[in-house]
Amino acid sequence: MSELTISRRGLLAGSALLWASTALPAITFAQTPKKGGRLVLAADSEPRNLNPAIVASNGVFFISSKIVETLAEASFDGKDGLEPRLALSWEGAADGLSVTFKLRDGVKWHDGKPFTSADVAFSALQIWKPLQNLGRTVFKDLEAVDTPDELTAVFKFAKPTPFQLIRNALPALSSVVPKHLYEVGKIEENPANNAPVGTGPFKFAEYKAGQYYRLTRNDAYWGKDEPYLDEIVYQVLPDRTSAAAALEAEEIQLAAFSAVPLADLDRISKVPGLKVITKGYEGLT
Repeated sequence: MSELTISRRGLLAGSALLWASTALPAITFAQTPKKGGRLVLAADSEPRNLNPAIVASNGVFFISSKIVETLAEASFDGKDGLEPRLALSWEGAADGLSVTFKLRDGVKWHDGKPFTSADVAFSALQIWKPLQNLGRTVFKDLEAVDTPDELTAVFKFAKPTPFQLIRNALPALSSVVPKHLYEVGKIEENPANNAPVGTGPFKFAEYKAGQYYRLTRNDAYWGKDEPYLDEIVYQVLPDRTSAAAALEAEEIQLAAFSAVPLADLDRISKVPGLKVITKGYEGLT
């Protein structure tokens, strides 16, 4: 069996990731990924608000990061530990009073509307700064976002703000939501918080309380030839012992973020067809 490498976007999001290869007839360990198939994985929490622009937490990101994208994401290999997503580049002014983002062209929201700098400005000023649990601190001195064109957003700060602070916050605090769906009404009560509309590789399809979240492939995704899967199902399994049993019974194929008891890892690693991967988040428990 060749070694499986999974990026953060590919669901590596925990200190121990367990992969049940025997339960994946449509997904193999071949060097060249094949399109199609369903991935069922354990979700150890059940967030009701799936809008990561408001709630920056692991439980929300685990599901919504496949739906709603950030300006940049964390990367082992990228410059400064980042990989471009909705932004292609970011540059801070020497005086610390502005950061300029150049945005990706040709991106569409899941409802078909175009993604533009107006969405970034709205998300930053109306959600990240006043509402987001962590953004209130990071963006506290953000006073304006200029949009000289549809693919440029210039963040203006009232006081010098370290560029490194903004840059390092991008993977967690820069989820962009569609202005056209949020500009009317109270943001915290918007129905899109529970059924997100994003730009990501998967679309929100269904949620059944106490059971699962289901995402389906975004055929219009900007990423070339992505995504590979037809569907992702997050099975709600808050009890770690139950998640371990489901994995061994081949009811799920993936358990990340220590979704199974750490004490069981040694035993589970010896089960034929199961693979334990710890690369990337070894410090988490």
